Amino acid sequence: MNAERKALRVGKALGMAILLGAVAGAMLFQIFQQTRHQSVQSIACENLIQSCRISVDGQNLEVSFSATPSALKPFLLTVKAVGVENVSASFHMANMEMGMNRYALIPVAEGVWQAKVILPVCVAGRRDWILVLTLDESIIQIPFATQK
Repeated sequence: MNAERKALRVGKALGMAILLGAVAGAMLFQIFQQTRHQSVQSIACENLIQSCRISVDGQNLEVSFSATPSALKPFLLTVKAVGVENVSASFHMANMEMGMNRYALIPVAEGVWQAKVILPVCVAGRRDWILVLTLDESIIQIPFATQK
């Protein structure tokens, strides 16, 4: 009976150590993800439907939506950026978690990246969004608002 209790305690301790290791690993991964980017820039854009031309870190970009964004309605996000190896996008709101909604854009032509994206639903009814684009190691934040 004593050996069984000892084995049970060792098993519980091992399980706890594995759990703590996983949590610590996840936290370190998150810190790494946040610090590996070289710059974060917030860019104002008048109208993403007509496209937005911007310059970030010496790189000329063009960002556009194929339609007026609305929750749960797919639209095409296009980014024109020459010399970029990876482009991804996600949608956030200030001070509100919007869940996992990261999209990897795929190259469709030289310097043209696209993804069919869906804007999450905001249960609070807010319309103030931030498009977060990651181009290689640069992060660009573009605020926009949806229609009522």
